[in-house]
Amino acid sequence: MKFIFFITFLSTFLSGVSIEEKVGAILMCPIHGEEVTEQVKSFLKETKISGIILYNWSNDITSSKKIRPFIKALQKESIENTGSPLFIGIDQEGGRVDRLKKGYPSAEKIAKTMTPGETFVLAQEMAEELHFLGINLNFAPVVDINSNPENRVIGDRSFGKDPKIVTAFGQAFAKGLQNGNVFPCLKHFPGHGDVSDDSHYTLPVSYKTLNELMEMELIPYMEIDSPFIMTAHILFPHIDPNYPATLSKIFLQDILREKLGYKGLIITDSLRMDAIATKSLGEVAIDAFNAGNDILLIGGSRLVENDPGFNMEQVKEVHLALVEAVKKRRISEERLNESFQKIQVLKESLKNGQFQNPIDFL
Repeated sequence: MKFIFFITFLSTFLSGVSIEEKVGAILMCPIHGEEVTEQVKSFLKETKISGIILYNWSNDITSSKKIRPFIKALQKESIENTGSPLFIGIDQEGGRVDRLKKGYPSAEKIAKTMTPGETFVLAQEMAEELHFLGINLNFAPVVDINSNPENRVIGDRSFGKDPKIVTAFGQAFAKGLQNGNVFPCLKHFPGHGDVSDDSHYTLPVSYKTLNELMEMELIPYMEIDSPFIMTAHILFPHIDPNYPATLSKIFLQDILREKLGYKGLIITDSLRMDAIATKSLGEVAIDAFNAGNDILLIGGSRLVENDPGFNMEQVKEVHLALVEAVKKRRISEERLNESFQKIQVLKESLKNGQFQNPIDFL
């Protein structure tokens, strides 16, 4: 009942929110360090970004004494600036993508040695650790089907090559995270398991048809409920010969929204990855939003220990480019309002602890 009232309230609230604040709500990025400096405060106040993603190269994630107060201070600034908490995200999959360095098993090992029930418990324990730190969004589970043995990017990050197994374990993992008060995010839509190239460095290409995807890669997305889905920077010439999935209206609007009926938030993989670095970062962000993404992730660009190319000025430039695009009607303000409203609904669920079925209110 409280959610229904809040959604009704949003329709009148929207008219009083500036374009600048609405644009900030669709942006997510890292922030270097473990202190909320005056520079960081100024950045948050100016951009009003929606979320922060934590990386080992940008933050000392493994030190709870540092990261807990850092996240708490970030949330204090966000609530003062926007009235809403931040999404605090992390890639905590397990295996070789184990940001907390806790020794969690890979998805492949989980599927080989555990049951879905045991996976649920493991994911809940993981979520409780994340929640303790103040992290409320995990970019997991990976629901890519590991159908290509030459795939260096996914490999043991996948639960396997059988879509039924991937779906069963992915669903258990997602539910376990939600039970531990952390939002899951399925990735990488529509499927990263059948390509051999790494989108951090180049644009992977898959020649699968839509029917082939429906019979394999898209099965987890049809079966698993999740408030977030992350896109993949992959080109499918037989489906959309012009744009990779992240920038494709065909994939995000026609397939994910219309054909699969997805109602949650769509978030890009990092827009700084080389696979889609064909224009300025601002122009890529405009294209990604117009394609159908709700949140634009301005994250890391390469798999390196340190990423000196990233800075807050880049995000400010993207923010400005998006604001100008709205004012010049290159981006529909109605479309911006739709994403802003979805984001606010999930942020309200953060405040109320409604992690179980927030997608029901979208």
